[in-house]
Amino acid sequence: MKEQILNRARLGIVNRQYIMGTETRYYILTIKIDSHHYYVIVLDSGAEIAQTEVQGKLEAAKKQGVRLLFQENPTVSTTSVTLVHYKDDRPNGRPWQKDSELVLKQLMALESSQSTGQFNQAFMDESLACFHQFRLQNEQKYLVQERNPKTTFISAIGPILRGIKQDATKAINQLVGIISGEDKEHNIRPFLQKILGGYIWLDDFLVFLRYASSEKVSDFLLQLFEHGITKDVRLLLEDQYTLLFQAGKFAASKKKVETPNQLLALLLAAYSPEDYVLYKPNDYGVYVDRLGLTAPNNVVERYTLYNEVTHMILARAKKLGYNVQDLIDAYHVVYLLERYEEDRGGHQVVMKTKQPVNKILYGPPGTGKTYHVIYEALTILDPDLDNNLITDPSRRDEAVNLFNQYVESNQVTFCTFHQSFSYEEFVEGIRFNKEKNRYDVQDGVFKRLCNAARAATSDRKQTYNFDPENTRVFKMSLGNTATDDDEVYDYCISNNVIALGWGEHVDFTSCGNKQEIRRLYEAELPNENPYGVEFVERFKHWMRPGDIVVVSYGNKKARAIGKITGDYSYVADSPIAYHQFREVQWLFEDNEVLLPVQSILRDKVFSQQTVYMFNSQDLNMESIQNIISGDQAHQGKNQNYVLIIDEINRGNVSKIFGELITLIEADKRMGQNNELSITLPYSEERLRVPSNVHLLGTMNTADRSIALIDTALRRRFEFVEMLPDYAVLPTDVEGINIRLLLRTINDRIEYLYDRDHVIGHSYLIMDNPSILKYIYVIQNKVIPLLQEYFYEDWEQIELILGGAGKVGDSTYFLNREELLAPRIFKGRIGALEPNKSRYLVHYNPTKAALKRIYETATDSNGQDDLE
Repeated sequence: MKEQILNRARLGIVNRQYIMGTETRYYILTIKIDSHHYYVIVLDSGAEIAQTEVQGKLEAAKKQGVRLLFQENPTVSTTSVTLVHYKDDRPNGRPWQKDSELVLKQLMALESSQSTGQFNQAFMDESLACFHQFRLQNEQKYLVQERNPKTTFISAIGPILRGIKQDATKAINQLVGIISGEDKEHNIRPFLQKILGGYIWLDDFLVFLRYASSEKVSDFLLQLFEHGITKDVRLLLEDQYTLLFQAGKFAASKKKVETPNQLLALLLAAYSPEDYVLYKPNDYGVYVDRLGLTAPNNVVERYTLYNEVTHMILARAKKLGYNVQDLIDAYHVVYLLERYEEDRGGHQVVMKTKQPVNKILYGPPGTGKTYHVIYEALTILDPDLDNNLITDPSRRDEAVNLFNQYVESNQVTFCTFHQSFSYEEFVEGIRFNKEKNRYDVQDGVFKRLCNAARAATSDRKQTYNFDPENTRVFKMSLGNTATDDDEVYDYCISNNVIALGWGEHVDFTSCGNKQEIRRLYEAELPNENPYGVEFVERFKHWMRPGDIVVVSYGNKKARAIGKITGDYSYVADSPIAYHQFREVQWLFEDNEVLLPVQSILRDKVFSQQTVYMFNSQDLNMESIQNIISGDQAHQGKNQNYVLIIDEINRGNVSKIFGELITLIEADKRMGQNNELSITLPYSEERLRVPSNVHLLGTMNTADRSIALIDTALRRRFEFVEMLPDYAVLPTDVEGINIRLLLRTINDRIEYLYDRDHVIGHSYLIMDNPSILKYIYVIQNKVIPLLQEYFYEDWEQIELILGGAGKVGDSTYFLNREELLAPRIFKGRIGALEPNKSRYLVHYNPTKAALKRIYETATDSNGQDDLE
């Protein structure tokens, strides 16, 4: 089977069937053997220069192909490479399919950053930290002097350039007006003069716009926008300049006309600011050199490198949470570097990446561990939080409400360890899957949180600041996840579309309502499931541009999120088996991350229906906005996630964490110096722990002393002791000093047992305190706890509670009576003790019982003074 597929593919290679569109020097060819087995071939000018087999999915094959190419040519430009996939049994009979240039560009940028042996990541991180600090101190100045002029230029020129196809003459006239300064509405000529270092290049380009035919101008611009800055594109403009020079259109004193990359880069940046950087070449030289990279001598390759470095800066900034919104900001990381180095005497201000928090609050019962863990979580989730919200007890309800909002947005997850809690529940395990009617690998609480956190820091393809009130959200299935066949999904991701299989080959374009869809469906597909009418109706008429579509992976995970940008379309000669399409703009898609359903829905899972609209009440809108809106990136904050583990010491930590105990260390996290990953035993997926995942645990020392905690756990967590806070207790409730009462009890417990078993203050904190309530607490909570601590040793308990009275004495919590052996047993008692004490908890003690606890202390006044 394998050899037959390879033979057919190689025959296609010999016949150059892989060439689609403009031929490039390099070709990366992936050949599908099966869904988890690919053959990869790299060609240079038609000759094979590298090949390998890949055990994995298509994405793995793509990455391996790019890696092989970089091994042959580390400075290869994306414009000289084409990525093509061979599948033996495509429905349209055309086995070769070209991948999108954007996908290839992203793969190559990633590999470039990973494969540069001397790449100085620390320097890039320093420059980002400096830029972030610079903005914090000079935001208004930065916006007015640096960013705003560039965004104004892009907003003025960009729409005109993108309209060149529709009306070239109109677009050219508008360009002439703006660049010449004749258009007074857009006063951007001074900006162009500043960034280009004069008017010469601008005026030369104006000659081209004014005197070349609209067809020539349009052809040049469209070639530039399609291919970027290439040698051929530069030659195209040079040829036009030469003809115009010969025709006498330039000034007689002019000796030659240049085609500078800076001008072409300006046009590209205005046309597609998400893909191309607006740059000045001299700004990049030192920066690239300090990264450990070598800038090519060729001006085209040099621009390509600078553009890719800017993308790397942007990606790194998003990963670390710095305030770098787009390529404009990323350019200023380079451009402003020398300025703020000079401002600080050559010493850069290094803002360290916030280290992940691994913290355990430990202490005796009732000391407020769970109470305070909310505040700990809030300070992690929002470092700029108003400190008064944390310190002011009267704002507790406000803090809890804010905490619950984070819980609802999937940024806080809570679990409790216990003796039966296992690795399978925490990381992943095999459970029965009702959807697939089989046992399957399912994610645990920690893995789900890691996936959600990685999604928040993944490089977003685009961002979408949508209106939750007026935007509908749909779920859609792409392909069959049960068979692991990703052909439909891969095609849709690569081509920015969603596809519907229902309706097969029938064109529903002319159908204006559901009834017309039904008539055509039943006429053309009489033997098909009639429910397909409903899916076609939803796909064609319910969806609308601007709505959001979530691509599911089973009923508990999502694999992509997109914004619908186009209306229904029918493609008769589709390269896949589906013919019903809509254009989308993918907002989130990461092959290494599957979003947990909790990131999309509240307390529900996805339905198996192919396409349906979510009820707005079921949506976790805060989480969806965090993933796709880009708000956090705009604010310069990292999107943090917190896992709260209650009673962490009650579980078998080594068994629950397994190999993850190493990955949770700060320097082993994603993006850190010693980043590590593991292959999970059940799913065989690679898992890395993001740096924006923080672990908070609580530990009751009455259950287990900190000294007995697993050494591996102790080394990886910060431990914060929580002891009773006597200051929060009243000193006079109907004449009873509650603060001294608890202090006396705890001093005695610590003397007789240890400090791990003292009583927490929360036992005695209550609304509308009264003597009856305090008596109830001592009777029903404190005394049972003491019984557990001292194993029914009532003499010890008597010491702690200030003695015991005779039976019926309500001024004591305990009553004691003597049991005399001769009265109980008949005859000779032998070796039996002649008498024993029996203790009873008085059913209705008085206020005096409370006071007796601390007044029997030998130095109660001294104790009180200590308060």
